[in-house]
Amino acid sequence: MKIYSGFYDYYDNAVGHDSDDTINYRRERREISLAETRTGQIEELLSIVDSMPFIYRKRRRKSYGVTVHRLTVAFCGRAYPLYEYADQYYTSINALISNVESGAAVSEETQRFKQLLPTFREEEGSFYRPYTFSEKGWERWLSNFSSKISDGPFIHYDAPVILVRRRHESRSPEIEINPPLEPLGFASIVDPFTAYQELSMYIGNNLAKQEDPNLIRSQEAIRDSHGFDGMSFKQASEDNKKARRRANKKKKLDAK
Repeated sequence: MKIYSGFYDYYDNAVGHDSDDTINYRRERREISLAETRTGQIEELLSIVDSMPFIYRKRRRKSYGVTVHRLTVAFCGRAYPLYEYADQYYTSINALISNVESGAAVSEETQRFKQLLPTFREEEGSFYRPYTFSEKGWERWLSNFSSKISDGPFIHYDAPVILVRRRHESRSPEIEINPPLEPLGFASIVDPFTAYQELSMYIGNNLAKQEDPNLIRSQEAIRDSHGFDGMSFKQASEDNKKARRRANKKKKLDAK
């Protein structure tokens, strides 16, 4: 697989181990507007990120002052949930809480986060919010989560990687096509060689486009298939005309 891109990603070094250069990945990074997200093609991914447990603030309650963002990386037919806190990414609430509890609370926000953890753990789910922001809530969410997703969003945007980010208490999602995965720590989820192999297979199969056979065939092959030859649309020279007449005359004499 050949990669055409304006930026480097963590699996790019695996290119040297691949001998198939018939597959091309045009890794063009772009953001999707809110209007485009309403086409229905992205709804499957939005439903995943919106269902993830989050820090819930009840109406008229003052904000906790803790900012945690939810993300979903759609990669080659599968969804991978992530949390972002203090410019770091975590694959689960458990990992995030463990880091907050074990690390030094250097910022006021992290100190508040530590103090709020017992409150988050004591919260109970409801009909509208069944998964609380706690280890227990995360395990419940995982038990109902399926990483397999349809090819629809990938085919619609013609890309094997889509990032959906729901910022803390934001109503509008952020959608990015072909984002860099290295800053997200994605190498800890899918190693470089596996990532490269999955991209090559997914682009070559699930995102393969059927070309018009006539675009592949030569002009001569198309002409011959319609019963013409090299002289069908050309004016013969005088010398060729005389040669044809002699050949036709000889054929008639030989026939007698």
